[in-house]
Formats: sequence, C-alpha cells, structure tokens
Amino acid sequence: MNKELLKKTFREWKKAAKADYAITYPDNLGDCVSCVNWELAERYGEESKGIFLKHWNHGMNADSPLERVKSVYVAHDLTEEQAETIYQVFSQHYNILPEKYDPYKCFNLFEKDTPVFRVDYLLDGKKCDCLVIGKNEEIKSKIKDIYWWAEYYQQTAEVIGVNKMFI
Repeated sequence: MNKELLKKTFREWKKAAKADYAITYPDNLGDCVSCVNWELAERYGEESKGIFLKHWNHGMNADSPLERVKSVYVAHDLTEEQAETIYQVFSQHYNILPEKYDPYKCFNLFEKDTPVFRVDYLLDGKKCDCLVIGKNEEIKSKIKDIYWWAEYYQQTAEVIGVNKMFI
C-alpha cells in the first residue's frame, strides 16, 4: 500500500469530516486497539471523533510493512455524517468494506487493483463468510483451511459460494 497516498487521504478526510484526529501511525499511542483508544481519549477528550490505522510497525501486533500489504483496517469513533465522508474521500483511491457504515465494524481499505472475493460457507449449519485477497490459488488455499479447521474442531463445513467483491 502506498504510505504517502494513505497519509494524504487521511489528512483530506480529517479536514472534510472536521474530525479531531486521523492517525496513520498508531505505534506511539500504544500497541493494541484498547491502548490506542485510551490514549486518544486522554489526548483529544472522551467526546473526540476520528479514525486510526489498525496497523502497527512494532510491538505485539506488528504487521508487515505497509508497502507489502494490499489492505488495512481503519478503526473509528465517528458520527454518521463523518462516516459518510469516509466513503466520499477514501473511495477515490480505495475500495471499502463494509459497503454501508456500521458503527461496530472497522473499515477495511483495499487498493483499487486488488482482487477481493467473499467465500460463503456453512459451519455446522451456520452461515459464515470470509474475505480472500487474491485469485484462484488464494481462494483454493482458504477453502482448504476452512475444511481443515472444521475437521480439527470436529465440525462440518460446506462451501456454498465464492463471490467477487472487487476486481
């Protein structure tokens, strides 16, 4: 993922949404979501609104460098109006899930050229789904994982569909 484009888009969003913060480097705030949320409340106030990248370079939740990932999660504490600006600003450069704002779900940003599929399956009769970034080999690998984990936990699994999300 292009780090500079991500920073620029976060700044644009902060201005458009009139938010208190838009942070792309949470490492200096803590190394988990709870730590970062606490620090943001301390710095900006409990009623503050904004977003931060759920991507750490160091600590217990360290991830691959941004340059090597195709998607990132964005945690938020927003008003519904600010959430709408997420779609307006970020959709210029990224595909976004969920496609409609849900205050309980993080936004997931994907580079525009990244193929994303949703694999639907039944696990002991309960409908489940998961996202797969990539194409045939990645999808086959995920399906193999679903069946392996089901067997490991002595459950039944049945893949019922693979749907294109973004291509």
